[in-house]
Amino acid sequence: MTEVTLSKPPSSGRGRAFWVGLLLGLLGMFVTVAILWFFGVLDFTGDGADENEANNNTTQELPVVNDIDDAVVNDVTSAEEDETLADLEEESKEESTSQASESPFIASVVTAKDIDEDFKPVGPTSSFSTDDDRIYAIITLTGDIAEGTPVGVDWFLEGTKVSDFSTDVESGQRLVYFFMANQGAGDYSAEILIDGKKADKVLFVVE
Repeated sequence: MTEVTLSKPPSSGRGRAFWVGLLLGLLGMFVTVAILWFFGVLDFTGDGADENEANNNTTQELPVVNDIDDAVVNDVTSAEEDETLADLEEESKEESTSQASESPFIASVVTAKDIDEDFKPVGPTSSFSTDDDRIYAIITLTGDIAEGTPVGVDWFLEGTKVSDFSTDVESGQRLVYFFMANQGAGDYSAEILIDGKKADKVLFVVE
């Protein structure tokens, strides 16, 4: 009788190494995912998506808010600048009609369309219309002028004398005014005389 001996096939070391490697790989992936989740790179709760969406909405809305704010600020700034420029132009216009004099007896000379009850200019200007009935010249005197000194004016149209007048200064008088009937369109001048001598001159136009 023949004896048959059954023997187990030798175990393979390679198969065991495969499963060990697979297990270690899975463990490494789990550790990596855990680390990424811990530092916030991965988010399994859904809060990160909501936060990103909120950030995106905020980013989209910011330019709109800035545009509105800029428009309002620019409008206000522009309005303030326009008002300031208008005030400066008005002041410049008024100052241009009041001319300082080199005469020691005259503080200023102003041309105007009228005077008030205190003999001060109303509507000071150096540009008149043919519809204006009169042109006034208002002279502010200094305290150096003596009582009784003659103060006069010679009116000129295009270099030709068309009118004149003179008066004597009273004690304490500081304002003297003269007027001329409108002679029509043209370039005019008024020469102010102190004691018969030319002391000042102003230019104006009638259009």
